[in-house]
Amino acid sequence: MPLAAGVLAPVGIPFSPAVGSLLMSPSTIIVAINAQLLQRQGM
Repeated sequence: MPLAAGVLAPVGIPFSPAVGSLLMSPSTIIVAINAQLLQRQGM
């Protein structure tokens, strides 16, 4: 997620590292779910 990488910092909306990690968590979960789905399909 670009938000977690600090893409809004140049426009005055910085995030603390804790907020960045919270924003990255759903992305990590989605990647893990997609990996499991692909593995079940034999890809």
